[in-house]
Amino acid sequence: MSEFTGNTTKYEGADANIFKDKEQLFGLDFVKANIHFDPDNLPVMNICVSPGRNGSTALLGLFASHPWVLAGYYQPWKTMVRHGLQYGPMDIPGVENGYHVFAKETWGPFHEEEQFDPVALMLDLGYPAHMINLITLARDPLATVYSNFKFDGGITPEILVANYQHTFEMFNYYQGKIGAVVPLAYDLMQNGTTDHVLANTLGKLGLPFMGRQFDSQSLMFVEQGGQFHPGEAKDEDEAEAILLPTFARGGFNPKIEIYTLDSLAQTKRAHEKPEMLEVAAAVHAGVDYEFQQFVQISADALSVTLH
Repeated sequence: MSEFTGNTTKYEGADANIFKDKEQLFGLDFVKANIHFDPDNLPVMNICVSPGRNGSTALLGLFASHPWVLAGYYQPWKTMVRHGLQYGPMDIPGVENGYHVFAKETWGPFHEEEQFDPVALMLDLGYPAHMINLITLARDPLATVYSNFKFDGGITPEILVANYQHTFEMFNYYQGKIGAVVPLAYDLMQNGTTDHVLANTLGKLGLPFMGRQFDSQSLMFVEQGGQFHPGEAKDEDEAEAILLPTFARGGFNPKIEIYTLDSLAQTKRAHEKPEMLEVAAAVHAGVDYEFQQFVQISADALSVTLH
């Protein structure tokens, strides 16, 4: 198992790969210098942004499996912020074999530098605004806290609240400035609504809904003949903890977990990591109202009736 020891904190497993001390991080100018595309041969770029642990890897599996999607990228910008070119640059294919690409980016969990605006990066590089679609994805904050504490590093409430607020701010800012801007509340996909929500989401992006199944060939790494660019998830520990269990499900089958502060306190994880409850209380106070507003906005946009 790989292991990284920072100045004060020691992590193992997936956290060993993603954690870097601040002085090890690369700036956004470096990232922009290592994004490559042919300006005369551009696919539509679909960018999904969210806090970490919000279901974006499963959504990536769905989009990367779509026959109209040329390539799927796992956190391509943040991979370069953390690792430089260890996992390669971001190369965007032309449109001769398809129409779209899909990239998911998440914020956190360790540093404020892990939160930025990939849409702005692409616009700065000259990618046409009308050819960029944005999906802002958000899951119930208490479920996100619970999921983050699956890993030793956890997350601070300050970082996670900022991650949610940044996602909502991007949704508000880009309406009318780029292509489609789609608010996707993960928790809407339950009680038989998943296909409806996905079909409406893809429809707004100009893609037909073709089911929830994953295509194993498409999800092979690009150097193996697939369409998947794994970025830092090429690391064995990160792949084992995050990527492979998600893709092994064979399709997009959202697992909806709804917690209250009281029910969260009854979980085994809360007894093993009591600090999780302090984080949960602060996150709930800091962002739950905005999240509930986002759920209503998403429901209206995707024609879902809330009960």
